[in-house]
Amino acid sequence: MAKEKILIVDDDTRNIEFLRDSLLIPSGYTTFCAADGEEALHLALAQEPDLILLDQQMPKMDGIEVLEALKKAGHEIPAILITAHGSENVAVQAFRLGVKDYFPKPFKVREIMDAIEGSLTELRLRKEKEQLAERMESVNRQLGRRLTDFHILYGISKSVTSLLDLDKLLNRIVEATMDVTGAEETSLFLSDEGTHDLQLGAFKGGPQAAGMRESAADVVVTQVMSSGEAAMIQSSRSRKTEPLQVTLAVPLRVGDRTIGGLR
Repeated sequence: MAKEKILIVDDDTRNIEFLRDSLLIPSGYTTFCAADGEEALHLALAQEPDLILLDQQMPKMDGIEVLEALKKAGHEIPAILITAHGSENVAVQAFRLGVKDYFPKPFKVREIMDAIEGSLTELRLRKEKEQLAERMESVNRQLGRRLTDFHILYGISKSVTSLLDLDKLLNRIVEATMDVTGAEETSLFLSDEGTHDLQLGAFKGGPQAAGMRESAADVVVTQVMSSGEAAMIQSSRSRKTEPLQVTLAVPLRVGDRTIGGLR
């Protein structure tokens, strides 16, 4: 996994070089550097680092002002404040603004590296938690949709098994298909046992059924009747402003015999 991005902010280039070249890059982190508060704010907003090592006393904007500007912009980036002239008041302000740790200069290398790793570990765990919550939400939505489909199909099976009239049965199958798929129109074709011609058994939505009868030998339905496999055709609508139209057809089978197609 790629290491996180860290923004180093200090008006003393020696401090930047030590943090960057001796500590962070050897540990595998990607670094950005700024020498004053305004540059730090610009880089933080543009690069969105995972952590900021922030000097308190700097030209143009001090560390607290940078943190306040980030918060006002809606960016809550973890930060560790480093200062040569600390005070209790600065520390309180910093922690109120969400600073993860606070170090006076000169700092101990082991302590600041532990603070960096601790802050980034917390960030990793929070991201993992958010990703897990998103996955759980997605799974719950899928389960909800499947449960809804199950209830629909259960109701359909009860109504279908109680029907003895063929026309009513075919129409119920077409209605059920519309309910489950949300299709704009659905048609059911049966193969004539004598001539093997396709005949429209039931239809709902879109053009009138009479018009559908004229195109009973539909290409996609004929295709699934021959292959025994589902087929899909995509075609543009008659007007360019309308969305793509998708036609899906599946064979209707009784045992090993294909008796029709549902489009």
